[in-house]
Amino acid sequence: MKLLATGQTDSSGLVTFEELPPLESYRESRIALAGEADGDYRGLAYSHYSYELYPNGVGIDTDFLYQTGQPLVYLYSDRPVYRPGQPVAFKGIMRIDNDMAYELPGPGSIVATVRYFGQDISRQVLRLSATGSFTGSLTLPADALPGTYTLFVRPMGSAATIGNLAFSVAAYQKPTFSVTLHNEQPDRLQGDTGTVTVQADYYAGGSLNLAEVTWHLDASEQPFLPPEPYRDYSFWTGEGRPGYWRWRWRGRYVYPTMLAFGSAVTNEQGQAILDIPIRLEQFNADQQLTLQVNVTDFAGRTVTSRTIFRAHQSEIYPGVRPESYVASVASPVGIDLVTLDMAGQPLPEQALRVELFRVERHSVRTFDEFGRAYWETTSEEVLVGELTGVQTDDQGVTSTDYSFAEAGLHLIRVTGQDQYGNSAVAENYVWVVAGDYVSWGMRNNFAMDLIPNQTEFVPGETAQILIASPFPGEHYALVTVERGQVRHSEVIQVAGSDTVYELPLTAALAPNVYVSVVVFKAAGDAAGADMAIGWTELAVAPAQFELQIELAADRPVAGPGETVTYEIQVLDQTGNGVAADVSLALVDLAVVSLVEPNSAPIFEFFYRPRRLAVQTGSLLTNNLDQLYEELGEVAKGGGGGPSGQGVVDVREDFRDTAAWRGFVTTDANGRATVTVTLPHNLTTWRLDVRAATLNQFG
Repeated sequence: MKLLATGQTDSSGLVTFEELPPLESYRESRIALAGEADGDYRGLAYSHYSYELYPNGVGIDTDFLYQTGQPLVYLYSDRPVYRPGQPVAFKGIMRIDNDMAYELPGPGSIVATVRYFGQDISRQVLRLSATGSFTGSLTLPADALPGTYTLFVRPMGSAATIGNLAFSVAAYQKPTFSVTLHNEQPDRLQGDTGTVTVQADYYAGGSLNLAEVTWHLDASEQPFLPPEPYRDYSFWTGEGRPGYWRWRWRGRYVYPTMLAFGSAVTNEQGQAILDIPIRLEQFNADQQLTLQVNVTDFAGRTVTSRTIFRAHQSEIYPGVRPESYVASVASPVGIDLVTLDMAGQPLPEQALRVELFRVERHSVRTFDEFGRAYWETTSEEVLVGELTGVQTDDQGVTSTDYSFAEAGLHLIRVTGQDQYGNSAVAENYVWVVAGDYVSWGMRNNFAMDLIPNQTEFVPGETAQILIASPFPGEHYALVTVERGQVRHSEVIQVAGSDTVYELPLTAALAPNVYVSVVVFKAAGDAAGADMAIGWTELAVAPAQFELQIELAADRPVAGPGETVTYEIQVLDQTGNGVAADVSLALVDLAVVSLVEPNSAPIFEFFYRPRRLAVQTGSLLTNNLDQLYEELGEVAKGGGGGPSGQGVVDVREDFRDTAAWRGFVTTDANGRATVTVTLPHNLTTWRLDVRAATLNQFG
């Protein structure tokens, strides 16, 4: 055991320790002792004494080994798959990550190593640019074995890997033709028949006729996902917690069910028309239907393409959104309603049934067969009101209001019916407070609800968070705003079960931040000391950090060996040009179509939602009497030998990557010009441009 720090509590009993050494493994722990100056210790907290204090139970992912101030590297290559003997080009963009407050790294070098099954294939030292990026290349050995190769990068002088990128090596044969699926109406009602047009065309031009087409259709459960303007409405039923529907499918894998299969042949135009049956009789929920189509040419080469149907149980989707998730007794609560069609577009003039319920939770202290005490909570819905004559307008929206007479959890249930009699139900919740104690129900894991007034925010807004404490009376609570570290902390007094905490949201909290509240109930009654903890995740829009890239070529079609000039402009969210670090890759589309990308989009990499890295521990969880129970394979292909015909104007410059420019800098107006001489391939080329400033990416 080693003393790490000492400190003095402030007037609220709060003490903060700065710059503690980071945890190096999950086995390490922190112990805090509190007491008088004479050494009489009266309090103890232990980070590993966190029994039941896990945010995962409310859908919050954690990463307790995250450290601030560490390098974060985004790696990408000109393409994801190569043949033996071909060149590989790559780039890295490095930032120092202080809980998403990005800084440029200082001058230095990066060691880049490519390995295959533990064997070093290449190692090079690359200098970091003034913009925090580096670029490199290598040529694969002519006898390189097929498989997955990995690029590892580390700072010069350090053994710690700070980034890696996998790419494939395969004796692949580029497809000579493409397969496009035209699915004009992907949203279908149960019992419909979907029509898909298969189009097979050679990359060099012309249609592929009389080719064999086979297909199969798989189903997997998928809830209705509304378009962006309606993301803060609920279109579902379920758990009474705002934002629940945002994370309940996260990370969930649903095994698909095969529904149908068939075959066809392409006509003289390279087309085949497929009739796809949409049958949901065996399901009680909406499904995502994945249609996989395989087209095989005369040489036995197969190209696969996929399209999606969204199969619906009803043509109508009602959505409901309270003006605020927290309301006061006898005060009108605005209720926004919307009706959407299967494609997520407004469905006008739809009659809706709106019912309002009080959800009564009854908690009883009981004992299991071993004599251990636990809470048993049941819920009962009591109808308290119904709104009649509700109909959406010609824009598919309407608003109404309702005044709840009693405090407690209330449910709004909205039902719509399509022309065939198929019903769809949406639910949302309102926590109604009255300035005194409300029983929200007791739990067995020290948990309580934190209810934000909305689920998504933009910088500049203020989040209002209801602290649904299970304890009557006044108690102290520790409030922390967290993500990669504790960003703010304070001790407040919680009065009853309906205290509302306000948190101003800034751009620094994008794309997400967590609020944790621990309420402490002092000893002094028969129940003794107790505690309750709640977490909530707030989504804060990071749009201001996304760059927009505009591209223009001086010609849409060019011949082998000709030059093409590209104009690039990088804009911020206000439409102003910005000086940016840019890279460009011009790659044969036939090669790109072989495998999935081997790197995430750059903006998503730097501004994806972060996991919670702050751990909470308390001995109260152990001192209480109760202990509670509770790249796919890449197909090889032949290379094809010489034709033996005479040599006339031989085209010999054949490359899968026409151009790679690792360092391109736009001017102060965000503009840059790049000229490329095309190789001799007869194909379609795809241009991939990525840009970065200090903290903006696109």
